[in-house]
This record gives sequence, structure tokens and C-alpha cells, in this order.
Amino acid sequence: MQRGDNTVSIPFNEQVRILQNELFKTFDYIAINDFYHAKYEILNGNRDIKNITEVLMRANYNGILARITYYKYIHKLCFDSRALWDALITVWFFNNVWIYELEPLLSTKEFKEVLKKFRYPEWVKFGLVGGGLDELKKMGEKFSVEMDKLKENI
Repeated sequence: MQRGDNTVSIPFNEQVRILQNELFKTFDYIAINDFYHAKYEILNGNRDIKNITEVLMRANYNGILARITYYKYIHKLCFDSRALWDALITVWFFNNVWIYELEPLLSTKEFKEVLKKFRYPEWVKFGLVGGGLDELKKMGEKFSVEMDKLKENI
């Protein structure tokens, strides 16, 4: 699968398809109905801490999927990071996984309070409102280095 130049021989469009399959797992989230209810409440002005927590827990799940997918496929298997970006756009953007309407709320006291309770708040934000390819690569490489260090210490 891997060639000597640290690239894979899998065609780009096939890489995208493989990564899309990973990202579709976002719809397997166990508390999806609770998330939709909390999202509705927040978008209609009810910024209760319970609703914020519920929405950010789903965003955390999305962030976990994104970073594990990055680590497994981009870092370890040398897939093209642009293939992951294409998969994110086709699966998460076009299926409204990212909730851009909530981006301004990330700077509120209530959201900041809940966000700081997560180990990877930057990934929670990414799972909620997305970001850019450069941001994804920076966060993905940082996480990958952390995971590689953990493996070295085992």
C-alpha cells in the first residue's frame, strides 16, 4: 500500500471514499436525538448549560472522529490530507454536521465554560463549526506526534 516516497498507491478519489466511510460514523452518535433537541433549543435562544453541554458533546464526538481519522489515514497510512478535506466537505458540510450559526456563541462565557472541560477543545470547535485545511493539518500533526509519543512509552 505504501510506496517508498511516503505516499500511497491508492488513487485520490478512492482515498476520499475510504475517508467518507469513516466520517459517516458521525451519524452513529448514540445520543443524536438529544443533540438535535439541544441544538434546536440553542438556535431558538435557550442557552441553558445542559443544552450547550449536549451540543458540545456531539461536537467532541465529531472532533474525535476527525482526529482519529487524521492519525490513522493521513499520518500513518500517508493518505493525502486534501482527500480528508474533500471527505469532510462532502460528508459533514453537505449534511449540515457543522453548525456555522453557533460559531459566534463559542466566545460567550457559557460556551467557554463548557469547552474548557474537554481535553481537546480545539477539536470540539472543529467538530462543531469546522475550520480550514491548514488548521486541520496543524491540529492533526500535533495530535499525531502526541499519539506516537504515547506508543513509544508503551
